[in-house]
Amino acid sequence: MFHWNFGGIKERFSWGWEAAYWQTYGNPPSGNPHLHGFDVGIEFQSKTTRVYGEYQQGEIIYGLACGPVIEFEGSGIKYGIQGGAWAALMGGVDLRGRYILDQGAVFAPGAFVKIPIDLNHGDYGMSGN
Repeated sequence: MFHWNFGGIKERFSWGWEAAYWQTYGNPPSGNPHLHGFDVGIEFQSKTTRVYGEYQQGEIIYGLACGPVIEFEGSGIKYGIQGGAWAALMGGVDLRGRYILDQGAVFAPGAFVKIPIDLNHGDYGMSGN
């Protein structure tokens, strides 16, 4: 995943890795269950490293995410929150916002490629609906 971070003193490029787990829930009138899950990731930006986790909710090709982020820079550690909206199939785009205490807000649009792995062996909780 790649992001261009706007905010603070300078714009900066960042890259990282993320893994997500999704599960279906609900049985709305349409018969299509909704999806929710979580992700964890690590992001590198110049001399800064971020570790984050987010709750996600969406519908196969779009969704929202929000969660805590920890930022390591030199010997300092800062805490914050980030969230975003994304759209994707095998590749996608996201609009991420992040707020780090004592640092302020950052807007970070980005792009990513994903590799889906079926851990449910084709059973997505939709059997019998």
